[in-house]
Amino acid sequence: MKNWYLLVIFFLVTICLGAFLLQKREDSYNGDYHKTIAIDDIKNMFSTNNISIDPASVDVVGTQLEFNLSLSFSPILYRQMTDVEQFGLKVDLPNEVFQLSSLKNRSMLIPSEHIAYGSGHALEISFTVQMKKPIQNHQEFEKLFQNGIELGLTFTNAQNEAIASFDHIETSLVS
Repeated sequence: MKNWYLLVIFFLVTICLGAFLLQKREDSYNGDYHKTIAIDDIKNMFSTNNISIDPASVDVVGTQLEFNLSLSFSPILYRQMTDVEQFGLKVDLPNEVFQLSSLKNRSMLIPSEHIAYGSGHALEISFTVQMKKPIQNHQEFEKLFQNGIELGLTFTNAQNEAIASFDHIETSLVS
């Protein structure tokens, strides 16, 4: 009879322990799959080995230049970037464009709504630069961009400190 009680107690403890472990497992499935990380933790991955930058396309629209830039990340860096809690981008305009623009500074911050994750491990960036005067003919910009205008791009952390910089990003005039 004593063995019978011990056997019942053993089964009750086993069932309670199993129910507890199943609840813990279910809680972990319902939790957040994406662990947020700081961009500082992955800054060593920002290199030409992990990032490919296409030439920026520039379109002349009215009194502004519209820039579109696509970066292709390695699969590992792309997964990490989608989990980054906060990062910023800063673009350094070439002097030739800056002199014609209405901007006060060569470097401009890209708002987060102009940064989007695209398909195929890509990061799509778009921004506009307002010109001082209306653009009457495109010939001056065609000459300007034929001379090899290049942008600079800087990734920043939440404190707006530079994490990685890429210079000499080519541009091509679309219109």
